[in-house]
Amino acid sequence: METMLKRESVAIVHGADGLLREDVGENDCVIFVDALRASNTVLAALRQKVSFIRLFSSLDEIRPFKDQHSEYVYIGEQGAGDIEGFDYNNSPTQISSAGKKICSRTAAMVTSNFTKAVGSADAVTCAKLVGSLLNAATIRSHIVHLQPSYRRVFIVAVGKDGRRMAEDDATAAFLRALLLDLKTEDIGTIIKIYRESESARIIRSRGYADDIEFCLLPDSISIIPEIRDRRFIYQKA
Repeated sequence: METMLKRESVAIVHGADGLLREDVGENDCVIFVDALRASNTVLAALRQKVSFIRLFSSLDEIRPFKDQHSEYVYIGEQGAGDIEGFDYNNSPTQISSAGKKICSRTAAMVTSNFTKAVGSADAVTCAKLVGSLLNAATIRSHIVHLQPSYRRVFIVAVGKDGRRMAEDDATAAFLRALLLDLKTEDIGTIIKIYRESESARIIRSRGYADDIEFCLLPDSISIIPEIRDRRFIYQKA
């Protein structure tokens, strides 16, 4: 039986700063959205049965860890480009192609914006999830059917360097409409926003154009990544 959420109980906030200005309680739920590409890289890695992904807010934070932990798979980007010495870019297509190379292994991840935003919300103690177009229906099912006790839901459109990104805003709005049983934006319009975005232009320039199309496959991954103790972990929906 569905529990109908009230409009005022589902809010979109912009960036970690926007989230931290809210009075988020233990009975709330936060969904982080980095549409191009980090949300989907996390989804791809957990689908490949990575044990968990440890998140780092910056290169300065991850480098000393990397020096002492060669057993981890290292995933990341800065400015959408590769990081020297890392195994993979923040690329869902790369991760999806890795197969047995990463299965059952632990991973560490740093990105220009997403891991920094999630790390900034360490003090937020409620349920924290990762959302995108790829797991939108699974997110809806989890929140509406399985967890009706959530008091409020905050959807964080992560953005870039403190600026709003069109693809994050569009995805956050799509998720909010799904949760509230409202009319969603036409998927064709969202695809256009993604393909014409600043982020897409930069990703193409780095040689990862296929990632953009990967991120445009609604409901293709039935996984909800949960964030606990600075780790992305697999939560069965």
